[in-house]
Amino acid sequence: MSASSSGRSKPKFCLSSQPVFNFMCCVDRGAPSVSWLLRENQREDPRIHVTNCRNSTGQSCSMLVVRKVTANDTGYFTCIHDDFPTNEDLMTRIYVFVKDYRNPFVQIYPEHPDIIYILDAKKAVVVPCRVTSPDIKPKKATAVPFKQH
Repeated sequence: MSASSSGRSKPKFCLSSQPVFNFMCCVDRGAPSVSWLLRENQREDPRIHVTNCRNSTGQSCSMLVVRKVTANDTGYFTCIHDDFPTNEDLMTRIYVFVKDYRNPFVQIYPEHPDIIYILDAKKAVVVPCRVTSPDIKPKKATAVPFKQH
């Protein structure tokens, strides 16, 4: 596992098709417990396990284990204080890339369509395009304008 950062951006971790990755999130003794904030599809995923623990210095910890890592595991993993789950100052986030050059793009979440039609050329549209490695630099391709009948 290697950490990389550029400028003022937060550190990112890049994994090469490893079978498992583990992250531990800990807080000082006496502080509230912590846990991992998971997306809905991750909560039901049998590959993902979260356990509460204490480290050797008595800190409250939460261990996140993801087995059979795939390119679609690329993304943020967020650790929160259980007593203050919405306080962003108390959250810790890490962005993980799972390199897979055979599948360079992360699968789009179900709430995003596979095809995006832009009917008003003056409106800005954000097209989700997440890649499995920071080395992959996608380029925008333009299509022939759509003719209305």
